[in-house]
Amino acid sequence: MLWKRLLILPPVIAGFAVIYWATANRLQPETRDISERAVPVSYIVAETRSFVPRVTGFGVVEPGRSWNAVAQVQGRIVDLHTEFVRGGTVRAGQVIARIDPEAYDLAVAQAEANVRSGAAQLAELDANAEATRALLAIEREALDLAERELNRQRQLAERGQLAASAVESQQRALLSQRSAVQSLENQLNLVPAQRDALEQALAVSEASLDQARLDLDRTRILAPFDGRVAMADVDVGEFASHGSRLGTLDSIATAEIDAQVAPQDMAQLSRLIFADRGPSISPSNLAAERLTARVRLNVEGFDAEWVAKVDRITDGVDPQTRSIGVIVAVDNPYGLARAAERPPLIKGMFVEVELEGPVVEGVIVLPRRAIEGGKIMVINETGRLAFADVEIVFAQDDLALVFPDSLVEGTQVIVSTPSPAIPGTLLAPERDIGTEARLASTALPTATDAAGSGGVDE
Repeated sequence: MLWKRLLILPPVIAGFAVIYWATANRLQPETRDISERAVPVSYIVAETRSFVPRVTGFGVVEPGRSWNAVAQVQGRIVDLHTEFVRGGTVRAGQVIARIDPEAYDLAVAQAEANVRSGAAQLAELDANAEATRALLAIEREALDLAERELNRQRQLAERGQLAASAVESQQRALLSQRSAVQSLENQLNLVPAQRDALEQALAVSEASLDQARLDLDRTRILAPFDGRVAMADVDVGEFASHGSRLGTLDSIATAEIDAQVAPQDMAQLSRLIFADRGPSISPSNLAAERLTARVRLNVEGFDAEWVAKVDRITDGVDPQTRSIGVIVAVDNPYGLARAAERPPLIKGMFVEVELEGPVVEGVIVLPRRAIEGGKIMVINETGRLAFADVEIVFAQDDLALVFPDSLVEGTQVIVSTPSPAIPGTLLAPERDIGTEARLASTALPTATDAAGSGGVDE
């Protein structure tokens, strides 16, 4: 049985022999030197440049002035201007409506008669006063004669040449004459008071005449400015009561847009362009001193633009949109219209408003996509990827603005997304000339080109 167990040895020995032979004659693995692979990236060179900060808002066009034609007197409407219909255009000073003036003509005539009557009474008083003065002079002479006659009779009576009864009679005559003189003097003393009363009555009559003439003038309703009729509420033959509205007129001299701007955009803009003004800057200064505006209309068939001026800031934040209203004005919105090119800027249009600040010098402009979490990727002096901290002071569309103290000029800023984005990664950089050119052109002031799309009128 032993020899059967020994039969397994030859195969085992043969297997070990094969393994030894294969191990002894196998090829050694080829060794290679592994080099570091560079990751391709695009970059721009950080350069200081001039930059024009802009923010955008949207709003609805409204007339700069709106006037309600209100009847200040009552009466029947006897005439209306042919253009006093909705959409019609009237000029300043034109009569747009006329109220029946007949009753007011009569009131003027009556007031004029009262004034003439008062003037006649004053003239009569003056004439009477003059006559009384003349009569008083005569009566005083008569009184003087009576006094002399009484003295003469008394002397005769003392010598016994005249009866006492004659003296008494002359005394009575003297007293009567004194009474006549006193009566005339009293009449003259009353003249100033009588004149004052008549003058006051005349003044009342003259005021009534002025009121009657004013009411007569108010029967003609005049347009206070050039405008378009937004609403006409009356027709010829209708009765207009005192205080009733006849229509509404919108000015065509100026159009206003209450552009709604995000608070954070306005905050960035004000911090950037008013950093040198300190905390005393006011909303009115913000609106008037340094901001300019452009209004754009983009609808099918029209791509128009108007130069506007920033007029004021609204008094609060819109409760629904939480935005700030900046009111801009466009002068002559109808006169700037061009057939088939630019429509008039009329009430109700929804437009875009671009607010533009003054040029900010010596800043660095980067694509916003190059900044994430306050950090940018840069190429260090050894050509490898590194991270740097930056502070965005203003963001506009896809641009971000930083000051040179936050980023050294000449730094190579990566604008693509390398994979992997690990600090120290070797890079194969390629300068993105196109992005640099776009940054330079976008940061420039808006060109004023009247021949451009829609045209711009300065």
